[in-house]
Parts: sequence; C-alpha cells; structure tokens
Amino acid sequence: FNSFTKRAHDPKESAEYKSNVRAMATVAVLENNWNICHRDMPVEVNIISYRPIPTSVPIWKKNAAIHGLIPPLGRNADIDNVMKGILDAMNGVVYEDDCQVFKLTGESRYSDVPRVEIEVEAYFVSIGDVKAKCSELAKKNK
Repeated sequence: FNSFTKRAHDPKESAEYKSNVRAMATVAVLENNWNICHRDMPVEVNIISYRPIPTSVPIWKKNAAIHGLIPPLGRNADIDNVMKGILDAMNGVVYEDDCQVFKLTGESRYSDVPRVEIEVEAYFVSIGDVKAKCSELAKKNK
C-alpha cells in the first residue's frame, strides 16, 4: 500500500493474473451477448479453483488428490486471494463493481487439468416491488 497515493500496489504476477481473467471474462460476455449487471443488481459468484497435483508427493497422496479426498492447502492454494483477484478482474466487465456481490462461495480442488471455473448469477430486483412490500409490512406492524 502506498500511503502517498492511497492505492494498493499489485505485484506483477497478480496484475497479469487479473489481466488474463479480465480478458477471458470480456470474451465470455461478448460471445454470449451478455449485458453488464447494472449497479442495482445483486450478484452471486461461485468460484472453483482446480490446482495442479504436486509432483513431489507419494503416489497414495496423488491418488487421494485426484479423487478429491484431500484439498489443496498451503500458500499457493489460498482461495481468498484467488477469489479477490477474480472479483477485481471482473469489475466493469461482468458487473459494474464487486460491491454488488452479496453471496460468494469458493472452493479449491486438485485436478489433472488446472483451471478456475466461475459462475455468476445476477438477480433482477424491482425497486417498485420492494418499496410496495416494505409499505405493506410497515402497515402490518403498526
């Protein structure tokens, strides 16, 4: 964090990762003719990070990893860092701002094919319907 500019510094590796995620998200949005989620739309995001199986572990542990019996642990499998990078990268592409995310789930698994799968679901909320429901509830509570 730079106290002069009040901005966080992204290490090169992190910046490249976010750039790649942003590019792939942009392609997915364009190919599927999706619209960016409006600022008033709550968004749910589910992220599954498939990590490579370590080569320097015993065969029994590799087999356990392949069958999902052990999760990836350690510094490189830090799921909250993976999730934050993805959420930041999708700002302005999938949704206007990651503050729209009201539900976030993440999981790390081992796989022979390392990758990250991201599922985003946006919810349409009718402000008029919400106001009407609030008025109705307020009248009942009086």
